[in-house]
Amino acid sequence: MQKRKMMYSKEVEPYIVIAQQDWALNLGSNARNLAVEFSKTRPVMYVNPATDIKSAFKQLKTGNGRKRLKLALGMHVTTVQVADNLWVHTPASVNISINWLRNISLYNLFNRRNSKAFFKSLRQAIKELGWQHDKCIVFYDSQMFTGLYTKEFLRPLLNFYYIRDNLIEHPYFKFHGSRIEPKTIMDADSVFANSSYLADYARRHHYLSVDIGQGCELDIYDAQRNYLQPTDLAAIPHPRIGYIG
Repeated sequence: MQKRKMMYSKEVEPYIVIAQQDWALNLGSNARNLAVEFSKTRPVMYVNPATDIKSAFKQLKTGNGRKRLKLALGMHVTTVQVADNLWVHTPASVNISINWLRNISLYNLFNRRNSKAFFKSLRQAIKELGWQHDKCIVFYDSQMFTGLYTKEFLRPLLNFYYIRDNLIEHPYFKFHGSRIEPKTIMDADSVFANSSYLADYARRHHYLSVDIGQGCELDIYDAQRNYLQPTDLAAIPHPRIGYIG
């Protein structure tokens, strides 16, 4: 594990951001941006999602896929520091692929098993950094299936659920997510949503559900500045209509 200077007070509770997307994808997601912002005032661990058997086999032919599998098997350092006060942890666990199961009892059994292995790796990472799990604040990026077992297997100081997409309407999440996400929301200490629609949905299951709105880097839309025209737009005649969102 890489060692770098701590830039925070020992009295400040660490944040653990449990994300939907691997840090290495560098997509500029809400969770990634929030982790960077949080790290300006406190230590933060960004936790990649655990890989699963199906994904591991599909990606085995690629260099990144083989590296990801080795991390999941604990064959490489699983917690690395990527900036001051910011670490990325890749769980040393491999999930059983269970989303296709329609037997709810069997699904629940395996989901609990997957979550237990995930939190075992996370607790080890927390220990290696010298943190205490019961002093950490967990911030979930809509990880509803793992999030259901946070208090049982991690027991953090606080557990916040962040909902930024209506995932349960997506085919992958619809069957199990529609019954599990409400339970995960109810088990959280508070829920944050990035729209009034999602806040209203969350509020049906948890009274302390707050719309925190959206963020935007306004400086990249400054009308008073001159910008270079991208080469891929140069050949498009005027007038042009663009969409960002």
